[in-house]
Amino acid sequence: FSIFYRADLHKYQGENRKAIANYERVLEMNREFSERFLDFYGRLYLSNIHFRLGELLTARNLLNKVDTRLLPKDSPQVNIDYFLVRGALEITDGNYAEARAFLDRARSAATRIGNHYQIMAVEYARARFYLKTGRGAEARDCMDRVLADAQKNRYDVFLIDEGRWDLSLIEIGLRPGPNHNYLLNILGEINTDAARILLARQQIKKGIYDIAGNFFGPLEIRNCRNKSITPHWRTKKGKALFVFLVINRPHGCTKDQLIDAFWPDKDLREAAHSLQVEISSLRNLLNELSNTEIHKKEIITFMN
Repeated sequence: FSIFYRADLHKYQGENRKAIANYERVLEMNREFSERFLDFYGRLYLSNIHFRLGELLTARNLLNKVDTRLLPKDSPQVNIDYFLVRGALEITDGNYAEARAFLDRARSAATRIGNHYQIMAVEYARARFYLKTGRGAEARDCMDRVLADAQKNRYDVFLIDEGRWDLSLIEIGLRPGPNHNYLLNILGEINTDAARILLARQQIKKGIYDIAGNFFGPLEIRNCRNKSITPHWRTKKGKALFVFLVINRPHGCTKDQLIDAFWPDKDLREAAHSLQVEISSLRNLLNELSNTEIHKKEIITFMN
């Protein structure tokens, strides 16, 4: 049991591989004791972690082994946990009718026992189902109920754990209203690059900047305390490239557009190298000027 709860701790801290190792150790040791609780939840939680890591075949194989151990006499809470993991896998496989059936069974059981945490977890799973099936309004309604319960009952750990592997539902919950500031605090606790980027975008919408620029007339850069600063541009072309990237937000520019604008007479390979050097220099400079914890490669990104 001690190793099992250590695995739980690793899971909630986002240390998935350590959690997997401990759950597997529990299952190995439990061959001697045949403690049904450990066998059931060890396999169920392993299945859920592998699912989150995108290792779907392993997740389904583990869940199929859980299947034979799930009997009607089990408590409703055990059934709910199983239905939620099974529903998540069915959603990923595109089996929406089966997913809906499992989530409906989970919702019925959670409502029957009146467990607020389980009801919230089911609503979160239903929100994901609606989002995956293109029913955004219903997903937002589910998330409103999730956030109301989470905020009232301080179920922050649930949202932090879910947000570490998928921010899509957190993002749709980020709209003006009573839950907005609460979700911003949750984002700060998730502590992943994706969460930090999303948090930075939300702060920008609220007028909170690490650096600001005035592009009318001479270029002026100010820090978060509104003090004018003089960046040490590597080259004049690097400074011009910075301005070009900013004024072309949010749509961005292709590499070809940048090469045509700044190195039209250079050989393509040489121009691409020059672009890479200038972008790297800009990333380093902006990382020094800002207070962000985002990795510098995320400050300027290339997307396919």
